[in-house]
Formats: sequence, structure tokens, C-alpha cells
Amino acid sequence: PGRLGLVPRISARIQFGRLMLRPTIKVENMLDVTGDSAHTYVGEIVAGVRAGVRVASFLEPGVNVWTNATILQQDNRKRNMGVVEPYVRFPNKAVTPTLGVVIPFAGQVADDSTLAFRLGILWEL
Repeated sequence: PGRLGLVPRISARIQFGRLMLRPTIKVENMLDVTGDSAHTYVGEIVAGVRAGVRVASFLEPGVNVWTNATILQQDNRKRNMGVVEPYVRFPNKAVTPTLGVVIPFAGQVADDSTLAFRLGILWEL
């Protein structure tokens, strides 16, 4: 809380028939806007790839794999992790609902008790 995020991102969409690959790299810059934080800046470089197969016009199962590296904050290296996220997307023109399961495989949170679920809606203009 109390941070402003600036997140430049570069991504490419590579299509092979029904197979879609999307490599991405982004820099998450979080700036303290309240003056209350111990760190005025927290940053991460996040790199990953999404691979999906369009089995129907409205259905794309796939997997996201990504990792992050903390910038500048030496004491926050424990936040670095690797994640695999099986997902299913439901493309529908401008709106794409997505369901996924986030499973860390590297880093401090990679253990049998850590699991997260993602529910998202992407709206493209």
C-alpha cells in the first residue's frame, strides 16, 4: 500500500498454427508515495513465457512460466522466485476471462503449502 507502480513491458506474440508463445520481460518499479515505507523504491525484473494451444475459438489451455529478480534491495532477495502457472483462457473478442493455479518451484515460498489461484479478466481495446 502507498506505492505508485510504473511497469514498462516488452512482449511478443509468436504463433505456430494453434500454438501461441508469448515471451515477456518487464520491470516493476514501485515508488513510495506516502513517505512511510522503509524503502522508497522497490523494483523487480520479471521474465517469462506463456504457451497456449487454441483448441477452440473460445478455449485456450496453457502454462505461464516466470521468474523475478529484485533490483537494488539486497535484503529482499528472498522474494526472488520461479513460478509455473497452468491456466485456461476463454477468449471472447475484447474480453478474455482467465483461471490459473500459481505454483512456485524456486525461492523461499516454494514448498508444499504454497499455492495460489488467479482469476483475471483481460479487456483489450
